[in-house]
Amino acid sequence: SGFDAKAHLGKELAQVVEVLPRDDLFQTPVDELFATVMSIVQIQERNKIRVFLRKDPYGRFCYCLAYVPRDVYSTEVRQKIQQVLMDRLKASDCEFWTFFSESVLARVQLILRVDPKINLDIDVAQLENEVIQACRSWKDDYASLVVESFGEAQGTNVLADFPKGFPAGYRERFAAHSAVVDMQHMLSLSETNPLVMSFYQPLAGDRQQLHCKLYHADTPLAL
Repeated sequence: SGFDAKAHLGKELAQVVEVLPRDDLFQTPVDELFATVMSIVQIQERNKIRVFLRKDPYGRFCYCLAYVPRDVYSTEVRQKIQQVLMDRLKASDCEFWTFFSESVLARVQLILRVDPKINLDIDVAQLENEVIQACRSWKDDYASLVVESFGEAQGTNVLADFPKGFPAGYRERFAAHSAVVDMQHMLSLSETNPLVMSFYQPLAGDRQQLHCKLYHADTPLAL
């Protein structure tokens, strides 16, 4: 790799190799292993999802390493990753192991049993994007839409000013784009404009019904 073994990157490289699953370490071709290890080193302190995939020479198994930010990882997220992989690889079975270290990333190792008679031509970059999209939460969508709607500078400030966002009950009932509209209305409130009313028709449900939301500054509004 050219890294000094005593330098920071050299130590990270050694750590990545040390905790790499033994199957990947001894069964992966050297060039492919080197590329994978170097990519893993580069993402160790980045809060992003990455997926690495390889097939065994006999076409019976696919081996996957999925790296997920620790603050995002959950059983539900792991299940979503597993479902995407099983669907795309047409796998009949899947085993997994989760590994946590001092890194900001959790690692999920998945071994998927596939049909050797099926010629799998998998675009790993596309597969990784499908995993990323499947793992997106309501809060992820909301944060992206806030920045898109308000612009990066103001959107970042809005997210910082309201770090808790919206409560769970609200998130279950309303989509992220509705929350952005609600936030726009709430930010328009002022001493001279203490009350805002919004009428809307939900995308699903009775189209004959008209819904109303009231936004009131500072205190709850008695109805």
